[in-house]
Amino acid sequence: MKAFPFPRALVAAVAFLTLWQAGGAMAASLSVTVTRFDAVEADAAYPGMDSNVTTATDKKTGITASVAGRNYGVVENGPQWGIQSGSLPWNDAQSGFIVTNGFGPSAPGSKTTAAGHAASFVTIALGNVQPNTLFQNVSIDFSGLVFTRNTNAWVAASPGGFTSWVQAVQNGNGNGRRLSASLPDFTWFGDGPLEIRLYGLTGLDEGSFSTVKVTANLSPGAPVPEPGVLVLLCIWLLATYTGRYR
Repeated sequence: MKAFPFPRALVAAVAFLTLWQAGGAMAASLSVTVTRFDAVEADAAYPGMDSNVTTATDKKTGITASVAGRNYGVVENGPQWGIQSGSLPWNDAQSGFIVTNGFGPSAPGSKTTAAGHAASFVTIALGNVQPNTLFQNVSIDFSGLVFTRNTNAWVAASPGGFTSWVQAVQNGNGNGRRLSASLPDFTWFGDGPLEIRLYGLTGLDEGSFSTVKVTANLSPGAPVPEPGVLVLLCIWLLATYTGRYR
């Protein structure tokens, strides 16, 4: 009986898994726009405050983007709420995301006001993202700003704890104003929620924006095989090579 060449079986298994993983790591482009006509649900963070979470899905990648507001209010240590999607208070014929009052950060990159309280921000939570995905050329765009102010507005993503921030830039005039930013590249490893935040967008009493658009180039990480798959593969390889060399 010939000796069983176990190293060859091991090399074959490693090669197979490498090719299988590489096949799952195809680059893709993300482009998702959230409007007030997408799926709307009550914001669980502010029960009874008429605050909403609005979610849209990118058809190509299946990634979801959920838009909500945090820490809006009139008095910094008083009642607070999120944002609301629906008809605009000053024009029932128009609709969008309603931003009521709020508190701007003390400086770009700061999460607190000059008084040390939590600053208001709009959050875009991304779902159905594969762990170890690299995000490149990331941009975020808020369009149709009406009756809003931009106080030290800045944008950052959750990987790294919102530390790699950039200032948001306003373009346009009147009802065609836009607030946008291009973010540094980042990788999401699956450790915690994936979120992009815009700080500094507040309402002049009541203001609004019409859409939020997120675009990026994605390089998904390779899928990790389930343990059962590895076990079955090793059993098959052992049986194949043992039978061949008897």
